[in-house]
Amino acid sequence: MSSSAGLLDRRRALLLALITVLVYGSSLVPVEHFISDVSVHPSGYGDVASGKVSSTYAVPPWVFPWRAALVGTLILFASMMAAYVARRSLTGKIVLAYTSLLVVVAHYAHVAILGAEVGILTYRIDVVVPEVGKTSQWFIDVGQLLAIYAGYELYTARKMARSTSGRAPRISSRTERSP
Repeated sequence: MSSSAGLLDRRRALLLALITVLVYGSSLVPVEHFISDVSVHPSGYGDVASGKVSSTYAVPPWVFPWRAALVGTLILFASMMAAYVARRSLTGKIVLAYTSLLVVVAHYAHVAILGAEVGILTYRIDVVVPEVGKTSQWFIDVGQLLAIYAGYELYTARKMARSTSGRAPRISSRTERSP
């Protein structure tokens, strides 16, 4: 692969497209059932009685971006672990940055549907609890942290691509030796 291809060549574009399909396609799959021993039914999604779903309602809109953010986060963590095992490469940096941005988009779609108030590195959700009234819950906004991380990875990927441009492709030391 020549370095003149820049940050995005055909192979990398295909990899990013596959990750996009996995992350956003997962919003249609009830992944919440695979992460818990207890049957998980978000509020309004269904009533469970004696181990069976007694009635099913429409899936609330917040579940779809939540699923995408969950699967995207799992893919991101797997990519981070692979980056520590394997040599850091331009493709690895691009995958980490792109997956982070996919999670950020899904996260903010979820936060917007919930109607949360977003601040610097935090967001607040107002919750109405029966017999208690309205309360607020503050959360650390991982979306902002991942956006900063994606920016860092893109910056270092661009530096890496610039530093290798104009050089001859690296040849393995095994191919230089005679048998």
